[in-house]
Amino acid sequence: MYRIIRGDIKYNEESDEAFLSLVQNVGILCISVLKYISMLDEFENGVGGSKWIIETEHFYWIQKYHSKCLFMINIVGLKKVKERLSDEQFRALSLVLQVDLNKYK
Repeated sequence: MYRIIRGDIKYNEESDEAFLSLVQNVGILCISVLKYISMLDEFENGVGGSKWIIETEHFYWIQKYHSKCLFMINIVGLKKVKERLSDEQFRALSLVLQVDLNKYK
């Protein structure tokens, strides 16, 4: 990704496929993250605590993947991403990254 930005290598169909695969992998990961956050929510509700664990975890995932995913989506295009990801992966990606990808350009 960074080599394409710097112009070290040219963008082509193989790059497109690699970026789509990476976005799909993050979408799959986001499904697990949502389940994990849901379990944390149940735990924190059970002990009467604040939501700091959930907020910390959610912030971690946003910080780690937000800019990279949006960059790759910009390159390949939202249409291709929607075609590649399942509805559940797309929804999880939107929720974890806190971006309405349906409105994303």
